[in-house]
Amino acid sequence: MINKTSELSSSELLPICIEEVLDEYLNFLKRIQEISESIEELSYNIKSLSREIQHLEEYLIEIKMIPIGKLFEEVFHKVKEMAEESGKVIEIEVKGAEIKIDPSIFEALSQPFFYILRNIVQQGIEKPAGYIKINVKKKGRDIVIKIKNNLFPPEFSTSDEMDFSTVKKTISKLRGTVEIFSENDEETTFTIKIPQSLDVSILLIFCSLNMEFAVPITHIETIVSAEDFPNLKDEKMINHRNRVIPVKYFSEIFLQQTDKIDEKSYIIIFNMFGTRKGLLVEDILGYEEVVIHSFGKFLEGLNQYSGYYVSAEGIPRYVIDPLRIFEESI
Repeated sequence: MINKTSELSSSELLPICIEEVLDEYLNFLKRIQEISESIEELSYNIKSLSREIQHLEEYLIEIKMIPIGKLFEEVFHKVKEMAEESGKVIEIEVKGAEIKIDPSIFEALSQPFFYILRNIVQQGIEKPAGYIKINVKKKGRDIVIKIKNNLFPPEFSTSDEMDFSTVKKTISKLRGTVEIFSENDEETTFTIKIPQSLDVSILLIFCSLNMEFAVPITHIETIVSAEDFPNLKDEKMINHRNRVIPVKYFSEIFLQQTDKIDEKSYIIIFNMFGTRKGLLVEDILGYEEVVIHSFGKFLEGLNQYSGYYVSAEGIPRYVIDPLRIFEESI
């Protein structure tokens, strides 16, 4: 059998070869396009899944919560009995009893709430009858409880001062605040502000310029050694797993100084909804599971931090918010 291709001259073979190469190239481009479309679809599905997981987490938190009205029921019975024993009548009105709180907050709030109402009954009433109005509202992630009465401002005895000190300490541990306001010596309002839920967070602890910080692991994809990227200092970016990832220096953002890059330096790579960013830190110290405390009004302008906590060794650590650091490019 004679091979017809071998009978063709080189000048006749060239167009055939070019056509075959062109076909392969077009097929290759088509496969690249299909892969690109698949990646886009996968990215969309991952984002959708992330949203669904977030909704599920919120639902799971919601179903374990307890209506705050149950807390009031437990305390009201004791307070009314105490008032009757001293010849006083108290009318209690509650709004927002259906609002739910975390079980841990429910348990911790019972004693402070009792102390406040007991003080109102024992020290604030100079007439045989009075009212207490309790209004509960949800504001964002917080619960605001206002306890208002038509009584004279309570005078705290030594034991009552100790009780109120306990109230403030307990509320503070719940990442909340408590305030007293009296108007014309006729009406007193106690305002308690607490988070609806105490979310325990797993944090990565790192060091920069000999100071310790933390970041939630939520968006962390991986951590790599800076010494594996010799051009980092000049380029401020790395090529990791065939992805070009821009890198920011933590010390430049927060401390206005530049970390030196040595064998201990690390790059934390964040994956925020498909966008990857790197953060250079001096050293990685480990992980901790903690409750993050908010800064309150005084430091609420520090929006690159999500809060703080105190370590077991008594070291205060700021918790950074990676979404804030990279928000201009997400």
